[in-house]
Amino acid sequence: MKGGRTQRMSNTAERIKALRLEHKETQADLGNAIGVTPMAVSKYESGLSVPSDDTKVKLARHYNVSVEWLFFCPKVN
Repeated sequence: MKGGRTQRMSNTAERIKALRLEHKETQADLGNAIGVTPMAVSKYESGLSVPSDDTKVKLARHYNVSVEWLFFCPKVN
């Protein structure tokens, strides 16, 4: 599927940012919680970088969501 990976990254980026804002966290807060820099969080949220598998698990646990939903579910309009 053309553009599938890019679309997934965008969905993931949007979900990470939405969860962070919903929990009233800064990028620094989230970075500290999952062991990455605020710049890494910024890159995840802008779709410029994809978290490592270990970081994906930490993100999902931090927000009490599944890795599958956070990184692999298609966007629902």
